[in-house]
Amino acid sequence: MRVMYDRAADAAMIYLREIEVGESKHQCAVDCDEANGMIVLDIDGEGRLISIEVIGARNGLPSELLALAPS
Repeated sequence: MRVMYDRAADAAMIYLREIEVGESKHQCAVDCDEANGMIVLDIDGEGRLISIEVIGARNGLPSELLALAPS
């Protein structure tokens, strides 16, 4: 697992494994009122979850995780 964080956009990408360009075939967006943000699930062509994008990451992820994540 690898986490990247774009501080300007306040968006974190959690990669569950290494992903090749174009490997994500479907995205499922979940509006999360409790976290004051949105979560986007990336699914590969075989229906497996490969990454999770958290928009509004400061509201939903631990600050320690975001501080360590490269941009």
